[in-house]
Parts: sequence; structure tokens; C-alpha cells
Amino acid sequence: MLIRIIEVLQSTYKAGNLQITEQLSFLSLLMARFNVNCGMSCTLEDAEKVSNWKTFKTLNHLILTYLSEMGDGSLVLELMWNNLSNEIARKPSLHNMNGLFRIIVTLDAATNKLMNEDFIKLIAGYLVDAALDLSKTNEVGFQSDKTRLFQYFIKPCIIIFEQNDKVLCCTLEMLKSFAADEHRFSSVSGLDYPRELSQRVCVVTTILVFLFNDRRLHPNLSLSKTAIKGILHYIRHQLDSNLPDVTYGQKQKLKFAFEQIKTKALQLNCWDRSELEGISSTT
Repeated sequence: MLIRIIEVLQSTYKAGNLQITEQLSFLSLLMARFNVNCGMSCTLEDAEKVSNWKTFKTLNHLILTYLSEMGDGSLVLELMWNNLSNEIARKPSLHNMNGLFRIIVTLDAATNKLMNEDFIKLIAGYLVDAALDLSKTNEVGFQSDKTRLFQYFIKPCIIIFEQNDKVLCCTLEMLKSFAADEHRFSSVSGLDYPRELSQRVCVVTTILVFLFNDRRLHPNLSLSKTAIKGILHYIRHQLDSNLPDVTYGQKQKLKFAFEQIKTKALQLNCWDRSELEGISSTT
């Protein structure tokens, strides 16, 4: 029934009996408020078994298709930006945030409207929330089903980062701030962020590993060399600081994260091995 309502409204809009702003407002509201009945920590296979998951995917596809038919993407995004940004600022569920980010990607992934500190915080917070559950499996290897769900969540962000190197760089800087202070920004899903330093670093490492694994991002990651080096320097500093509240086990996690990021960074063409080897732990 819901799908049919959307189809009728789109036909009404095409017939000239519905203002474009009204239709855009309706579509963005629907993407933001549709309630997907599964938790963020479930697997993609579990999610697909939920009664309205397939409905949401169909809805998602239909909304994006209709938006792409409504004219120049950048102009359509301009018309709906206020409604869209307001819905994102409400911090709906990861599924709804994913849909809203996909609207941006469909219309204009390179838009400069994303170059806003509050919006960068939302992107970084979204990535952290998506990575939190997956990071719990860091020590035993990523579970394929949860990996697929994480890839689903971060896909629109990867497209944004591919189109806008400045957004990528600012997001990496924000992730470094998160590693240093869990209060730097708030969860988009109402989660309690880990207070333990090593856990926060593992979350950031999870995100970075997946970004490094996408070769399409390598050119822009190379442009973010300073931000990546800053994250490595921060982890090394924590390892060298002999903080009394950091246990041996936590230090081992920090070392593992450090080596993971350094190894992945070597895949980029922006530096040679000797430069990265110079950023090494002395503990």
C-alpha cells in the first residue's frame, strides 16, 4: 500500500498537480522516518528476514529512482537540502541515515554543502556507530556477515569520499579526535561510546582498514596523508606515554591497531616505507 501511495504521488507530481518542494519533502521524510525493525548489530542475513526490511529496500530504491528523474541532481539537492539536513541532524537509525546519505550520493556526491563541521561530525559519528559492533570481532577476524552489513552502511560514505577529498580529510581528522576523546561528538544511534582508549582506537582502525581496502579511495587518501600520519602519531604517543590507566592488554591492542594502519598506509603512493617506518613505537 505504501509503495502504491508513493507511485500515485509521483504521478500526481509529474502531471503538475503537486509542487516539487512538497514531493521532495515527502520523499525525504519517508526515507528518514520509515521504521526498520532490526537492530544495528544484527547481520545482513538477519535483517533480510525482518518483515519490513525488503519493504525498506524497495522503498529506498523507489525514492532514489524518482529523485534522479526530477531534474538536475545538484538543483534537486538544493531544493531539498534544508529538509534533508534537518532529518539527518535528528540522528535517526543507521538504516535511515544510510538512506539519507544515499539521497545525497544519488543527487550530488561532490556537493560542497557537506563541508560543514556539524555535518562532518554526523558522518564521522555514523561511521563510528556502524563500526562499533564490527570492531568487537577485531581480534578473531572479521565475521563475513557483519562485514557485509558494515560495507552496506559505509557505501554511501565511500562514494562521498571518492568525490570530495576535503570531506574525507576532515572526517579523518574528526576520527582522530574521537580516538582521543569519546565526548568529541555524540553517537547518531544513541550508543554509549567506549571510554577505554584502546577500544576507541580499534573502532577508528576498523573504519580506516575498510577505507584503505577500497582502491578507488587511494588517490584521496593520499591527499589526506597528514591526517593519517596524525592518527599514527597519536597512537604512537599513547604507546610511549606509559599512562598508568592503560593496561598491558590495552597496549597490545594499540600496537596491533598501529601496525594495521601503518601496513595499510603503505598501499598508498604518497610515501615510501622509510617515511612510515620512522613513525614507530618504542615500547
